[in-house]
Amino acid sequence: MKNDTERQSDFFKEPVVLKETSLYHIPNYGSAISPFFTTLSLWVGALLLSSLLSADVVDKEKMYRNYQIYFGRFLIFATIGLGQALILTLGDLFLLKTYVVDKEWFVLFALLNSLVFMLIVYTFVSVFGNIPGS
Repeated sequence: MKNDTERQSDFFKEPVVLKETSLYHIPNYGSAISPFFTTLSLWVGALLLSSLLSADVVDKEKMYRNYQIYFGRFLIFATIGLGQALILTLGDLFLLKTYVVDKEWFVLFALLNSLVFMLIVYTFVSVFGNIPGS
């Protein structure tokens, strides 16, 4: 009934032998979740912009067509959204040092996401009106 104390101490030191297999090499954990948080912040930025800017036309005496009002205001929303996407992605790349394989595609798809999110939010705001209290 003698126990091998050396084997028991090795077992208690490391009870599970972990074998890691890396499928896609990412140097840190933050870079793997960066696309999710980048997209989320673009969506939140679009929602916050809808409460900061008005979609209504102030000067009603001038006769504008509905599509002129829609696209005129949308250009303001889109310009701010594109600026937000540029600041966000360039901050990810150069300030946070996020690991990205294709930096150009990362920035371009963030710009596209921002335009789509602004289009969705602005369309809802122009159809249903601004958030009450803003």
